[in-house]
Amino acid sequence: MKYWWLEKYKNFKIVEINDLIKDVNYFLIIPKNYEKIYQKIKNEDISNLEEEELLILLKKITTTKNLKNNQLRLIIEKLLLIPDNSFPNSDYTLLEELTEIKNLKQNPPLKEKINSNNLAICYHCLNIFFVDKIKNVNKKNNCLCPYCLKQTLYFDNDYIPMNYTFIKLASIYYGISSLGCSFREIKKILKKHIVVVKKLENNFLDLANIIEDPKIKPIDEKIIARKLYLLLENQELNLEHRITLMIPNIIDNKNLFLEIMLVTFMETLANTVYLSQINLFFKDKNLEDIWKKKIKEVLSF
Repeated sequence: MKYWWLEKYKNFKIVEINDLIKDVNYFLIIPKNYEKIYQKIKNEDISNLEEEELLILLKKITTTKNLKNNQLRLIIEKLLLIPDNSFPNSDYTLLEELTEIKNLKQNPPLKEKINSNNLAICYHCLNIFFVDKIKNVNKKNNCLCPYCLKQTLYFDNDYIPMNYTFIKLASIYYGISSLGCSFREIKKILKKHIVVVKKLENNFLDLANIIEDPKIKPIDEKIIARKLYLLLENQELNLEHRITLMIPNIIDNKNLFLEIMLVTFMETLANTVYLSQINLFFKDKNLEDIWKKKIKEVLSF
């Protein structure tokens, strides 16, 4: 399902509202003109609303806290029926992904591409959508994202990876964090504040608790990234300066799991004030070597 993160709110209770607001703010990028759309749909029957309209209504309700439990449950139930449109994981190496990301600016989202593509993806707001949603074009004839109105788009027939970790890495590469960190500055943070340690401290967290969740497979990028992000966010909220993570043995998808870790660390450390160091203890020496190689690739890029 596309909106898997809403599943835990299926039987929504008012005590869950703060968690729901946090998830809505993290996952949803709403069109710039959402207030105008909301005014048109606010009195419509929920059963008649399209996906985008449901998201706008969900955002509006959680923003204003004008809560009606039954209304929220209906919105969530309908969104949970929408199938996932994510793309399979790419078999690119990290260096190949970074090279593709660097070259994205040389592949402008020209208007004429709309007729030869089905899907577009925005590496600014991370939305995937059908090309018929594109309504705006700038003076350079480049298509604009219907959600954030940026020209940070590419299409399914551009033959560029479209899986979550790639898109997230592209957004970090071209974006600026909430604390003003660019990709260059994030690389400095990686070099200085992520440390591979040889001994475990008394207070450490075992990442096996994330990987071995029976509901999660190692290839579920978005779920693992979100759980890891929340783990780090919790350290920040507790005003912890340092966290030590024990990295378990990974049998399958080693490269993908390490890339999810890397991208999540980059996103988190670029936006945290108190959490400033992540210590990693690897149970598997081979996994540690792969991690060091990936860090080296990012730092040298």
